[in-house]
Amino acid sequence: MAKHSAKKAGKENINKGTRQTKHSKEKPDLDVLNDPRILEAALAALEQKYDVENCTVYSAIPARLRQQEEQLRQEKAANEEKDRDLAKLRSMLQKHNSDDKGTEMVDVTEVQVALQAAHDRNSALEEELATLKSQSEQRQTIPRPRGNKWTLEIEMDLLPGETRSRAHAVFLMIQRGCRQMYHRAHINKSLAWDDVPTGERAKLLAALNEQFPLLKDYENDWATIAILRQYMKNLRSQAYRSGELEVPDQYHYLRLNSAKRDPSGSRTKRIKSVLTGAHRSKSSKSKKSAKKTVRQKSSAYSSKQRISVSEEDVSESEELEDEMEVDRSGTTENEMSD
Repeated sequence: MAKHSAKKAGKENINKGTRQTKHSKEKPDLDVLNDPRILEAALAALEQKYDVENCTVYSAIPARLRQQEEQLRQEKAANEEKDRDLAKLRSMLQKHNSDDKGTEMVDVTEVQVALQAAHDRNSALEEELATLKSQSEQRQTIPRPRGNKWTLEIEMDLLPGETRSRAHAVFLMIQRGCRQMYHRAHINKSLAWDDVPTGERAKLLAALNEQFPLLKDYENDWATIAILRQYMKNLRSQAYRSGELEVPDQYHYLRLNSAKRDPSGSRTKRIKSVLTGAHRSKSSKSKKSAKKTVRQKSSAYSSKQRISVSEEDVSESEELEDEMEVDRSGTTENEMSD
């Protein structure tokens, strides 16, 4: 209690001295500072003040330490979680590497098996190709006949050994297929076969050879080209007559020749008359030699084509000879009358 009262008195004296210095211009009382009780009281007040401040600082230190400890604990937990994740990733990576090694081994094995199978197939195809080449070399293709005075169906000689009706049916089937394939190719109708681009012609011939393997037996596809050329010519003629296409300038001379003809007469009769006059100018000896030559050619042609002469052909030849005899007799009578 005494100590407390001393401190209180010291404070009052200090405050009193300070008030005096503030409200008066007089000098402070130095005797007050020389009083030991006042000094002790001031010292005690200062100690108390510093104690309070230190207590505040000291009391804040544990809280700060606890806060830092909590932060460190959280950082440690986060680091531990990162370590666990890193360990998981390492284990997954090791497992993936081991799986890759296994899959690589499996993939290598599968690739080797596939390569061996492909090699076997390739060798088999090479053998088959060699066989086909040997067969194609052994097989003789049919060349195109010379000249232009020949019949396509006869020269194609379809299905040797079969009946004519059967071969004719096959020929008609090939004709229909060529026409259908021509329309599917969408080739310009105004073009002749030689004017069609080479690429389009090659595609059309390849498609027809694939559809009708018999056409491969003809050298350079001459039979297929003959069918297509004739059909394209017929289409152009119909288009010229109907007015669908304009007649080119290169065919105008035909119109001029037609205008010069006599419409009252028949061209067939005039041709026959010309031929009859030519026959009249010949002698009977030349006619006999010509008839003999015709017989030899017909016999050679029949032996070459291996076609037996039927009774109808014999009768037709006899009728032809009778007609020639009649012409000969008429010729001699006319000469005698002249």
